[in-house]
Amino acid sequence: MNRIALFARSRDRNQLEEQLQRCRQLADRKGLPWETAAVFKDRGSGMARPECRPAYSDMLTAIRTGRCDLVLTDDLSRLTRDMMDFVDLLQ
Repeated sequence: MNRIALFARSRDRNQLEEQLQRCRQLADRKGLPWETAAVFKDRGSGMARPECRPAYSDMLTAIRTGRCDLVLTDDLSRLTRDMMDFVDLLQ
């Protein structure tokens, strides 16, 4: 069973829920047998440093500790808009 973490970031609470719904729909379309291991919601700017984004930091911890196997997000820009942070995430 894939333990999927869902990640959304927006200043608007409704947009957060819409992003999470699109993540669930993507998992269904791809036929991923999944259970949601965690849901991370960042409220604010993607330009903020990762250490200033509590949900992003929690997601990284979940990845490092093996609490999730896969992270789904509505768009890569929801994770970060800084390419160096993205490279760090991939590593």
